Amino acid sequence: MTGESPDETGADGTDTDGADADDGLSSRATVLVVDDDEMWGRTAARLLERQRERLSVTTATTLSEAEAAFERLDPDCVVCDYRLDDATGFDLLSAVRRVDSDRPFVLVTGEGDEGVASEAIRRGATDYVRKGRHSDDPGLLAERVTSAVGAYRTRRALTRERRSKEAMLDIVTTTASRETLCQAFCDLLVDEHGYTGAWIGIEEGVDGLDPWAAVDCGGYLDRVGSAQRAGDGETPALVARNRGEVYVVDRIGSGDPDATAPSEGDGASGTDNRDWQSAALAAGFRSVAAVPLGEDGGRVGVLTVFAADPGTFDDRECRLLSDYAATVAYALRTANWKRSLVSSVPVSVGFRFSGDEVPLVAFSRTLPDGASVSVVSTAVKSDRSLLYLLRVTGVPGSALPDAASMPGVESVRVDDDVAPLRVELVADGPTPERLLANRGAKVTGTTVEDDAVTVSVSYPREGDIQALSRALRDEFPEVSVGRIRADESRAEPVVDEGLAADLTDKQRQALEIAYHQGYFERPREHNATEVADTLGINRVTFTQHLRTAERKVFARLFDPD
Repeated sequence: MTGESPDETGADGTDTDGADADDGLSSRATVLVVDDDEMWGRTAARLLERQRERLSVTTATTLSEAEAAFERLDPDCVVCDYRLDDATGFDLLSAVRRVDSDRPFVLVTGEGDEGVASEAIRRGATDYVRKGRHSDDPGLLAERVTSAVGAYRTRRALTRERRSKEAMLDIVTTTASRETLCQAFCDLLVDEHGYTGAWIGIEEGVDGLDPWAAVDCGGYLDRVGSAQRAGDGETPALVARNRGEVYVVDRIGSGDPDATAPSEGDGASGTDNRDWQSAALAAGFRSVAAVPLGEDGGRVGVLTVFAADPGTFDDRECRLLSDYAATVAYALRTANWKRSLVSSVPVSVGFRFSGDEVPLVAFSRTLPDGASVSVVSTAVKSDRSLLYLLRVTGVPGSALPDAASMPGVESVRVDDDVAPLRVELVADGPTPERLLANRGAKVTGTTVEDDAVTVSVSYPREGDIQALSRALRDEFPEVSVGRIRADESRAEPVVDEGLAADLTDKQRQALEIAYHQGYFERPREHNATEVADTLGINRVTFTQHLRTAERKVFARLFDPD
């Protein structure tokens, strides 16, 4: 069909070329314009983009072309003429509503089509505009589109905030481990909110921030290294920590949104402020917001969130992140309070696992008769993997299986220069130890015997053992509960006492793995780089954890008061 082309001059004849800088949109919006009159569609697209600088318009002339463009672009708004050669705008409206019941859809009707307009609203169209109105008011279509997109985004933001608060409440009420709680919040920010990366750093005395949880920030944190320590560089996290307020960098590295990220070898060390920006660009980050966890006097750390686009963190995003930070701070303070409570009589429980889905079971079943496996230590290697340090006897190193032959095993590394064999096994799937720790149990040991694994835990007497067992069976069907006893004589506390009482989990792991890897022997069996590689972190991070752990242990030993 033919239609009137939108007039590109105002009613008074003045040129309307030039976008309205205050277009009511906080970020760029995509619009799909559909009309079988190709000239009208192109002219409408030019008019929209001139009227509103944040609108990016694509055109289509047929229903099939429009459906393909909608699927490809996922536009913020659809503007469609009612009469198409091969269909009507109602056909496209139905297709859009099957995908999103609330996506802005503006129907363009001809003069005298009031009945069509009413039917369009009844069918779920957001708004309608008559073609003839363009000559009198060339900005009308742009106004209707931006108004519809703004309202849609507001509704989505409110819905997202509601879901976020529900998810935050669920995390706080169901997660016992502080590290797991931090990880759950980072996962939520990346998975549900579309941020490119997130990490939480916890106050580590006067020395700076200790990374407790991260999602898709490993490369950045490894490159920044010592810049996360106080006085070593103005990273966003340290700026937010030192100022005690939200800190945002809208454009990392350059005002040019197409700036090329540096190569992996550039800016990997040093303390210049540009180093963190080089690391961020290399990781694909273009903007960042860092939010303190807690207020003055009760601050526990910093939440840092990255985005792939510049200018992501407007006032609404910062308010949302502040809500997250306040909840994380509250949850961590609550977790600290809970951990400070000492159960007079904890419950000791042994869980026996015999299914091949348990990595250590799968490993032990590949060994010949007479071989034995002992678990020396376990350590969290990354967000989703666990490191087991094993001692294996009764089998040569060449006969040990490789990772490819066992489900849930990422790697197997053998040190056959010593007897018994030292084996580093990394599990990249679910493990009993992590699941138990996430549910509030303190893992006290893991043993491998008779093609089965027994994980011993200390659990608060008031804890629900049955609920813990059900959670285990959801992941590991072949699990049984051994003897449950309350050790009245030992009265083992939930929180570790002694020299290691003040260590964080990461510091404890660094100290323990270093010991078992022969780091303190003379000559050293493994150097700092090799131990750091075992833990999946860089050398700088490992030495920071190790030195802090040593200082805390020595302070308890030599200056207990």
